[in-house]
Amino acid sequence: MEWFARPPATTHKASPSPRRFTGFVQSFAWPRTPLPRRSPPPADTGLEIVQDWPEVDAVIVPIGGGGLISGVSMAVKSFRPGIKVIGVESSDGPAMKMSIEAGRLETIDCRTIIDGLRVRRVGEINFDVVQRFVDDLVALPDREIFEAMIWIMERCKLVVEGAAAAPVAALLNGLIDLPPGSRVAVVLSGGNINLDQLRGLTWN
Repeated sequence: MEWFARPPATTHKASPSPRRFTGFVQSFAWPRTPLPRRSPPPADTGLEIVQDWPEVDAVIVPIGGGGLISGVSMAVKSFRPGIKVIGVESSDGPAMKMSIEAGRLETIDCRTIIDGLRVRRVGEINFDVVQRFVDDLVALPDREIFEAMIWIMERCKLVVEGAAAAPVAALLNGLIDLPPGSRVAVVLSGGNINLDQLRGLTWN
């Protein structure tokens, strides 16, 4: 893979030439990528939540390799440590949950068919961040996540991918333990949906 990053301009003069990087970069291992000096995109998501809704009590985030929840959790906890951050995985591939429970990184037999959640081993730095900043992890089957996709389409008129529907699925299935009246933000992380996955399931 080849990509380019332009160093941040320090004056109004023309910016330096873009720097060129080559090689494979895991999208969920953002702390190791040589990006310009700014908040990583997952942290930006967390900052937007607390800036738009300072009274939020909890943020629920899907987990694949852990990059998204790492950035979001650090951002919201820096704003107010009392905000709860809860991660959601597929129980057909809960790499982060199993690693946190074991106290070390685990490589799992991942059986989920949801692209954004399909990871056999989470990022090392992300694992450390989740240990420090994430309050709880829950997991539920692919089937219930796909049902939440349909619920979101019907009720919210939004087309989201399976990974994005995972936090909503956790709420619908009563897996999130919060006091009544809590103000909850859910990260709907993408819309890269494969409708063939839905058509091929007999329960749909």
